Amino acid sequence: MNKYIKEYKTIVNKIVKKSFPSLKKEKIIIIESPKIIFWVSGYVANFPAYSSFIFINKRIRQRDKATKIALLAHELCHIESIKKSHKSFLELFIWGIIEDISWIFGKNPSKKDERQTDIETVKKGYGKELLHIAMNRKRRLSPRVLSMVYKRGYLSPEEVKKFMKKYKFNKK
Repeated sequence: MNKYIKEYKTIVNKIVKKSFPSLKKEKIIIIESPKIIFWVSGYVANFPAYSSFIFINKRIRQRDKATKIALLAHELCHIESIKKSHKSFLELFIWGIIEDISWIFGKNPSKKDERQTDIETVKKGYGKELLHIAMNRKRRLSPRVLSMVYKRGYLSPEEVKKFMKKYKFNKK
């Protein structure tokens, strides 16, 4: 296990302890992936009754702690949501294949899921960290690429602020 995986695991353990009681007994395995495999920053794969995997793009190594916290909290929200809605292995397996094929071909059936996951991340108390990512994204990315990010369902800085205000708390 490299030092980055240890760092991610430490962050995940703290987040689970603080904000995800339903995942306390879940075995969560973190794996780094090169950009060639995933263009995204993080990705989740679940196996009911076995474990959940969080794949983290290696480029996240250079990011600050707030970015890592937001990314991992977002992925944990995915795990929690998937665990609640897909109980059997077969159901999850079929859903995963359809989801992955859709992503590969540039479609995004999960736009609503990504948006809801960002909202859940704010509800769980990680709005400041999510806002940090959204602001950096807005500064770094071209308008064309930023438009693609929003089309995939991720919240804009303005939307993150709106939901932070709506839920009137941001645990730290």
